[in-house]
Amino acid sequence: MFDLNKSIAMWRGAMEQNRAFRGDDVDELEQHLRDQISAIRAEGASEEEAFRRAMALLGDYATAE
Repeated sequence: MFDLNKSIAMWRGAMEQNRAFRGDDVDELEQHLRDQISAIRAEGASEEEAFRRAMALLGDYATAE
């Protein structure tokens, strides 16, 4: 079963390992991710689908090193 908070925590952990981002950068990106998930959920998507779509919208810059 999909766990949104666990998925976000795993993503955040990877982001915190990335030297391109400071702690407050990661906080801001996480808030943006959560906002996107909420907007997509409001359209009727499941948590898992919303997470996947929000990650796609966040784009490659969130994983750049």
